[in-house]
Amino acid sequence: MRKYLLALLVMVPLWPASATAQTQLLYQYPFIQAAADGDLATINSMIRRGAKINQIHPDKTTALLEAAKAGHQDIVKVLLEHKAWPEFKDSSGATALSYAAERGYAGVVYELIQARADTETYDSQGLTPLIKAARNGRVEVVRLLIGAGVDVNRTDYAGIAALEWARRNRWTAIVQDLETVGAQ
Repeated sequence: MRKYLLALLVMVPLWPASATAQTQLLYQYPFIQAAADGDLATINSMIRRGAKINQIHPDKTTALLEAAKAGHQDIVKVLLEHKAWPEFKDSSGATALSYAAERGYAGVVYELIQARADTETYDSQGLTPLIKAARNGRVEVVRLLIGAGVDVNRTDYAGIAALEWARRNRWTAIVQDLETVGAQ
C-alpha cells in the first residue's frame, strides 16, 4: 500500500504539467480552440479580423474538424460559408463529415452535405461516414446520408458494409432503412 501511495504522489505533479503543456499548444491556435469550444462570437470576431479559416494545427486538425467533432452546427455553417475545407483529413484519415456522422451530429452532417462535402470519403480503416453512423446507431445521420445518395453497399477494408455493422449492433431501424434502399 505504501509503495502505491508513493507512486501516486510521484505521479500527481506530472499530470498538471502534461495538461498544461497540451493546453499551451492548443491555445497557440486560438481560432481552432474557439471552434472546439463552440465560441461563435470569437469565431466571428476573428474572421472579421482576417483569421486563417483553414489554419492547420500541428496535431493535423482544423477549426472545421474541431467544430464538427464537438457538434457545433452554427460554427460549422459559418466556417463553410467562409470556404473552410470540408475534405481536409486528420492523421487518421477522418474528415469533419466522418466525425459528425460517427458522433450523431445530424445538424453538422446536414451542413456538410449542403456544402457538398464528399459523402463517400473514408478513413485509414476504410470507414465511410455511413458505416460510422450505422455501426454507432445514428439513425438520423444514416437517413441524411441515404438521402444524399451514398453507396449503401460500400465496405470498409475488412469487407464489412453499413448493413452488417447495423445488424451486428442490433440497430433495427437502421437495418430496415438500409434494406429499404437495397443494401445487401
